[in-house]
Amino acid sequence: MRIRIIGSMSFYDDFVALRTQLEGMGHATYIPVKFHGEGNIQEHRREAIERFRNELEISDCILVVNNKKGSIESYIGVGAGIEIGLALGKGKKIYMLKEPVGEVADYYSAIGYTAINGDLRKITN
Repeated sequence: MRIRIIGSMSFYDDFVALRTQLEGMGHATYIPVKFHGEGNIQEHRREAIERFRNELEISDCILVVNNKKGSIESYIGVGAGIEIGLALGKGKKIYMLKEPVGEVADYYSAIGYTAINGDLRKITN
């Protein structure tokens, strides 16, 4: 499968580790590019959105990395929320690394995602 990994950039190291594991299982994976604060932040965001849209087109699904961030048990930020909406609109399968909890759980339960609870083998056609 072709998998686009998304989530908060604070989980970037997790993206890299997941990509390595998924590629070892025979999947093609795409992760966001990590910018280093140089240049215009809005231009970086536009580039990141365009890259995401291109990679989403060729992906079979997305994997949402929703780890704990601060006091939030299953963090899904604004950017990831937008990307989930775009994937939903394209009819892509949506996998979440963990079951969403807290105030967003009810919203995400309506979209038909699959929580894999860290078991990458659950990502299937």
